[in-house]
Amino acid sequence: MMDGKHNSALGAAYAATRPDEVAAIYDSWSETYDADMSAAGYRHPTICLALLARHLPRGATPLLDAGAGTGLIGEWLAITGYPQVEALDISQGMLDRAAAKGVY
Repeated sequence: MMDGKHNSALGAAYAATRPDEVAAIYDSWSETYDADMSAAGYRHPTICLALLARHLPRGATPLLDAGAGTGLIGEWLAITGYPQVEALDISQGMLDRAAAKGVY
């Protein structure tokens, strides 16, 4: 079940009509995004990694993490042997959090 904060931020992101609105919402959410999504049971990064690993050999480079957010999948890619991953996201705040993880 989603908590109110997660539901509110995600709902606002989906309701936004302009790219700058989306970026601003995710910028303001970036500080708590990882914790909020974990509390909400968000498992998409691990599911995506499992699918990718079935079809792309470890060590394959380069990879692009489009919509990287805070780098949740980037962390898993680094752990599982994908050494060269570039991050792309509409939100600079999210990219800053991803860069701090040192996996891109």
